[in-house]
Amino acid sequence: MSYRIDPRAPLAPEIRRIGVEQIHEAISILDEGRAKSDGDAHEARKRFKRLRGLLRLIDDAAQDFRTQEEHRIKEIADSLSAIRDATAIVEAIDRFARDVEEPKSIERLLRLRRGLLARRDRIMSKQGSLGAKIGEAIDGLHLAEKAFEGLSLPSVPDEAAALLAKSVEKTVWRARTALRKASRKGRDEDFHELRKSVKYHEMHLQLLDDAWPMVLKERWKKTEKLGDRLGDLHDIPMLAETIEKEKIGDKADRKFVSKMMRKSHKKLIAECLEDADRLFQARPEEIARDIAIHYALASAERGQAEPVSAPKRGRAQA
Repeated sequence: MSYRIDPRAPLAPEIRRIGVEQIHEAISILDEGRAKSDGDAHEARKRFKRLRGLLRLIDDAAQDFRTQEEHRIKEIADSLSAIRDATAIVEAIDRFARDVEEPKSIERLLRLRRGLLARRDRIMSKQGSLGAKIGEAIDGLHLAEKAFEGLSLPSVPDEAAALLAKSVEKTVWRARTALRKASRKGRDEDFHELRKSVKYHEMHLQLLDDAWPMVLKERWKKTEKLGDRLGDLHDIPMLAETIEKEKIGDKADRKFVSKMMRKSHKKLIAECLEDADRLFQARPEEIARDIAIHYALASAERGQAEPVSAPKRGRAQA
């Protein structure tokens, strides 16, 4: 199966299926990660994010459920966050190293990387029993699985289409609001908010891809690319702060990487703003309307949908 809603099937069973699949994947990753130094917490985090994206897609029809389960998933993720974040910092400097060709610069980055690895190991040693934390996380995920199994949602295709489209519209509005703030103020927290909304929009497009594959897939890929670049942008101040605050490496190495990160940060900001402006040109309600129409049309294949008006062409921009 996949992280996609089949519009030809009733909505509730599809949401339950996807939710339980993501939970099982997270449990499997954590269980196998017991033998690893970081418990594969960073990989499990991807499933936690997908679960939260799924929950936000049904918010208007199941607000209490969404609030309860999003809180549960967040608590599970937070219990592993120190390990996860320490590993993410190492991965961030690895991304920088891939763009460097000068041998002396690579040597500086490798020295800093060794310092960040030692920091990660120190954090892990202070976290207590990794096995116990993983066990508690898995117990919480089993409770989430039981909750998903009792989820009820609209069964009429047009109602389901309206629910999903409204959630997409809300997420796009949040992204546009964050984009305006980021363009005007340029603060790290504004770009972080933009990144979160973009990532949720990416997940929603992936979930709904089967309803309108030719258009949504193209938009999804562009959104995924923007989300990844905003993630790189988010990592820069986090990496810079960690290296300087904890005095990782010597002064010369820190000065070198600080200069390199400032240059990369400035370039990424310009690229992210340009891509986001292009991605969110269409109004949220137009994107939502077209998604609702195509979802209802796809749902009609199972013979339960009411007639719907023909979709207007070219409304949702890829």
